[in-house]
Amino acid sequence: LSAALLEFGFISNPAEEALLGSAAGQERAAQAIADGVVEFLASK
Repeated sequence: LSAALLEFGFISNPAEEALLGSAAGQERAAQAIADGVVEFLASK
């Protein structure tokens, strides 16, 4: 059983809050998650 805790920044940081609140920032985070899952599964 595998598990992951994903944290993408601090909303107390205005620049990170703006990035994480934008559609582009959310897409970037989602792509990073997908890439990581694919890489993990390929290594098994």
